[in-house]
Amino acid sequence: MSYGFRAIVSTYGCYDVNGYRFRSEKYERAKTGLTTKNSGVCVNSVGEGNELIEYYGVIEDIIKISWEGSMQLQLVLFDCRWFDPTSAGVRRTENLGLVEINHNSRFSNFDPFVMACQVSQVYYLYYPCKTIPDLLEWSIAYRVPPRGCVPSYGTTDGTNPPELPTYDVSFYQEDGLEGTFTIDLGDGLENIMSCGSDEITDPKELEILEKQPAQEYVVDEESNEEDEESDDEDEESDEDDEPEVLAYDPNDF
Repeated sequence: MSYGFRAIVSTYGCYDVNGYRFRSEKYERAKTGLTTKNSGVCVNSVGEGNELIEYYGVIEDIIKISWEGSMQLQLVLFDCRWFDPTSAGVRRTENLGLVEINHNSRFSNFDPFVMACQVSQVYYLYYPCKTIPDLLEWSIAYRVPPRGCVPSYGTTDGTNPPELPTYDVSFYQEDGLEGTFTIDLGDGLENIMSCGSDEITDPKELEILEKQPAQEYVVDEESNEEDEESDDEDEESDEDDEPEVLAYDPNDF
């Protein structure tokens, strides 16, 4: 690295890293028919008081720097336009996990470059309402998970969003509806209730019911005897059909 990097650098419109496909803003403006917007980025940093600071920005250009020498060292940088990380450029609704960006704000320090391996992708969703002045300059920052991966919240390596604090939020639920109402079933309910009972009181029907179990029992016995006789006949026929087994005598050979 003591030789320094080359004076001529390479620029790209797209670059894949960390499971994302990034594009520069000027590339997306030149291309029509794109279905996604991939120029938003976010990088985490630690402040002087060890507090976590999130910087949101937009990629203006993608640059690859190459060094002289036999090792062919290369580094990809994102030239970004950063928004103001203070409350003037970023406002948060912690209990909802909502982060809003003022896209007209700018970071005061000149530090546009960031390594491509340090950033995660962000999509800025603008408010459709154009009548409320407080929403015109603001957009919602949505952290995009890497392709084919589920983000693991809690890491602070710049590839995934940090763990968000949890809050106890009380919810209000109505206990019941006010007022009363009446269900009118009409005359149909009286007709249903006036039907006779299912109790059998006719002497002839009672006599038939008393005889029915005895008849069924006799039939069952007769059928069982027939089944036993048929089984015995089958066993005898099977014994008659068995071939005669001849005794083996070694003197016959």
